[in-house]
Amino acid sequence: MKPALFLFTLFFLSACGHHRDVRPGNKGINTVSVLAEDETSGMRDALNQANHFCDESEKKAIVLEESSKYTGDMDESTYKNMKKASKVGKTLSGTKLGTNSGTSPVGSKRNQTGSATGVGSEVLDDLAGQGYTVTMRFRCE
Repeated sequence: MKPALFLFTLFFLSACGHHRDVRPGNKGINTVSVLAEDETSGMRDALNQANHFCDESEKKAIVLEESSKYTGDMDESTYKNMKKASKVGKTLSGTKLGTNSGTSPVGSKRNQTGSATGVGSEVLDDLAGQGYTVTMRFRCE
């Protein structure tokens, strides 16, 4: 493949990534549906994608309707508790709490408690996944 064609193809594919969840609709009414960890970040992502989609035609996104729904695999309160625990664990893993000032057998200093907390937080976060589906209908004006 010639370099210019390769670069054009790469640019074209990456340009669509900013509104990957937008579905153009009849009569200019478009829909974007995203999965998110919470309603706020889902609404933000959906609006960003709608704006990017409309920017391509030098227009602005006008939101007609938006909704969010918990669609996770577990009970919603359990999901929220796991997400909170994950955030706490990530915060603790980034602090000096639990620092082990001893050295490992090879002589490097380690934060054993923080590392375990960080890994546990990632596991909780992965288990919980993205529990909300946010859907937005919009048009470009």
